[in-house]
Amino acid sequence: MGSVGGGYRLFRQNLGRSLIVWLIGIGLAIGVGLALLIAALIVGLILFLPTIALGVAGYPTAAIAAGIVAALILVPLLLVATGAFGTFRHALWTLAYLRLTSRGAPNPRPAI
Repeated sequence: MGSVGGGYRLFRQNLGRSLIVWLIGIGLAIGVGLALLIAALIVGLILFLPTIALGVAGYPTAAIAAGIVAALILVPLLLVATGAFGTFRHALWTLAYLRLTSRGAPNPRPAI
């Protein structure tokens, strides 16, 4: 329970900075979410065109098979993109924590 109290104390002592980091994270999540949605729709439409064509042509079994293949291509791509963004967000919060606790990298010395 000491860690929760310490975290809450750090949050209260740096309320403005914490909220700014949180708002930046929310803004990034919205922006990346919209970008991923648009990219998924475009790539998904391209991948599922054979599925749609086979379904309209009256070949339901072939359409299902093509849809499964398209999903097997699309889902890993989305998982990788989501994982990359999740890694970025965790790094953002880690760096913010290090700055708030003054454990970040020391200021570089000026050149002589």
